[in-house]
Amino acid sequence: MLEDERYRIVNMDDKGIFLEMGFNTTIYLKGNKNIEIDSFGREQYRKTVILLAAGNRTKLLPITIL
Repeated sequence: MLEDERYRIVNMDDKGIFLEMGFNTTIYLKGNKNIEIDSFGREQYRKTVILLAAGNRTKLLPITIL
């Protein structure tokens, strides 16, 4: 294969990213029965980012899917 044709070989990887991360731990004063947590209700929404690299070591622009 010629060096010029390596741009045709592309490696792809995807990664899911949550738009709003939920908390597993709260820190508050001892003895309080109620703790208010601000949330926008988007804990389940996420986007996918696709990263691409060509065989000639060129990094392509990332693609975002909502």
